[in-house]
Amino acid sequence: ATGASNVSGYVPPIHDIAAMAHEHGALILADCAQLAPHRAVDMKPSGSPEHLDFVTLSAHKMYAPYGTGALIGPRSFFEQGDPDYPDILSMNDGDGLPIPWGALSGLAADRDDAHVLWAVTDSYYVERPRILKIDTRKDPARIVDEILVTKSGQVLGNLDLEGIVQRSDGGFWLASEGRANGSRLNLLIRVNRSGEWQEEVQLPAATQAKKTNNGYEGVALVESGGEEILYAAIQREWSGDPSGCIRIGESRPKTGAWRFFYYPKSSPTSPAGGWVGLSEIVAVDGDTLALIERDNQRGPNARIKWITEISLKGLTPVAEGGTFPKAGKRLVADLLPILDATAGWTQDKVEGLAIGIDGRTWVCTDNDGVDDSTGETLFFGLGDYDDLGEDE
Repeated sequence: ATGASNVSGYVPPIHDIAAMAHEHGALILADCAQLAPHRAVDMKPSGSPEHLDFVTLSAHKMYAPYGTGALIGPRSFFEQGDPDYPDILSMNDGDGLPIPWGALSGLAADRDDAHVLWAVTDSYYVERPRILKIDTRKDPARIVDEILVTKSGQVLGNLDLEGIVQRSDGGFWLASEGRANGSRLNLLIRVNRSGEWQEEVQLPAATQAKKTNNGYEGVALVESGGEEILYAAIQREWSGDPSGCIRIGESRPKTGAWRFFYYPKSSPTSPAGGWVGLSEIVAVDGDTLALIERDNQRGPNARIKWITEISLKGLTPVAEGGTFPKAGKRLVADLLPILDATAGWTQDKVEGLAIGIDGRTWVCTDNDGVDDSTGETLFFGLGDYDDLGEDE
């Protein structure tokens, strides 16, 4: 039953309606989104025939942030089964307060513990970039620790962290997305396990000159002969790139060498148009990279939310100025049915992908810190990566 009409202003006798419902053995839910901002809502004691079993509220009707609300009802009802949401929450820090988090923009597996993942926060926390430690042993998963990214003991600001991968020594490589106006560079940053800056790798000047605002969206690490080889995914085409071709950079920090190849992205299929790009890259093994390819559409307009795979075998990247080869791709998994299964608002920003040392695949969405977003973060496992697989 509605508590009040947003069209006519009519306020129905919800307690009388509740009594009629209970007389016939039914429960009642009162939608008080319109009523609560204007008058008190009395649910009445549970023993009263006029008791309202459930009440819903919409936060933005009472000057709270969009995308939030409340469903109020008996505790016993909500304890009947495991909750579908949230998928992830945070534990308390050393001060007894919840670890603040949001905008999970990159995900990485721990090299030693199958139950630990690492995430980074994006430009919503541009002046306080952090690495978050996630424990997946419980459902929902728990954020159990945070590591500030620092340099010389000071917080390293002006970063838009979009990618993370753990190194063999427990430290990390981070990918920070730049801006076309040069106010922020596309950087690969090496930090130790405490988050302290060790070195940074910049793109060649000729490559930086072609950048747009759609920069780094992830970093993957392959080790060969004791050398680290990094693969950095760009979100969309840069200046001079052929339409439908997104460059992936191969960086060898030991020598400073950079080479590139193209990823063949698909065209938008949403009725709303939009664009398609990359938002994550992960090394499956020494010869295979997994990526997230997605459109920028949400809700009923969402169409492309994929995990894809490319092989590095027979692929020879080329330095800037040459003709980049194009990789072939394979569709591994369509994530849209999983995103739609919540029966809620389909999220657009699938941005985190990790493959644990046990082979389990993890995915998360970026809620942009509730900036032009519903605020939801979906965090879920897909089972063993080797059990996924579907040719495009």
